[in-house]
Amino acid sequence: MDLDSLLRIAIAAAKQAGEIHRKWFGKLKSFEFKEDHSLITEVDISSEECIKNYLRGETPGFSILAEESGSLHGGSEYLWVIDPLDGTTNYTHMIPFFSISIALYKHSEVILGVVYNPLTDETFYAKLNGGAYLNDKEISVAKTNSLKESFISFCHAPEEESVRKISVAFSKLKRITSRVRQVGAASLELSYVAAGRFDAFIMFGVKPWDVSAGVLIVKEAGGVVSDLKGEAFNFSSKDIIATNSFLHSSLISLLGDRN
Repeated sequence: MDLDSLLRIAIAAAKQAGEIHRKWFGKLKSFEFKEDHSLITEVDISSEECIKNYLRGETPGFSILAEESGSLHGGSEYLWVIDPLDGTTNYTHMIPFFSISIALYKHSEVILGVVYNPLTDETFYAKLNGGAYLNDKEISVAKTNSLKESFISFCHAPEEESVRKISVAFSKLKRITSRVRQVGAASLELSYVAAGRFDAFIMFGVKPWDVSAGVLIVKEAGGVVSDLKGEAFNFSSKDIIATNSFLHSSLISLLGDRN
């Protein structure tokens, strides 16, 4: 199956799950906490099943890694990586900043990524060496080249070490620019970097489903992605910095891996 066909499948899967998101937005009566103290709702579970069922039907034999249910091995060189509801806390509080994230790996390389915000009906997507798009219009990163003028978002895992590191990073950033925000959906924040809405995104405590799709979208939009040491970001990386490229070296120097 060619890459364009696989991309269409991923977009269709995201939009089907988006119907579930829209149906229940503002109507949830309860939610639960996972062991790491993050939230989980029936929308996370039902949208994940929706995506998995669609992908299994269209790409039988492909392996799947999903946030809520873990891995499903298909013995394939292809691996779908899914976050069915990135920004669950926002969703439960009726804050319209959340997304569905679907990436496809071939061996260890991401070859396509889709991030969909069902409330704004914005679909960010990219395929390897094919550019990045928002609703079929090509996008590119911003041209901001000064940290003082930059608009930066950040995220972190709930574990104590991730909180400590982002607290140090936040303190350093706020001494330079007042435009630093935590908005709560890593895949969508990465997509905003790709579209030039944010100049950079930083996260400690990364999981593959958080960022895999967004990383490719940023790269295909002309951005740069690495870990906080400045080394190439990969499936096992635990922190991430994504920028418009002009700011990357400055942010690495400021934040580094010394937090």
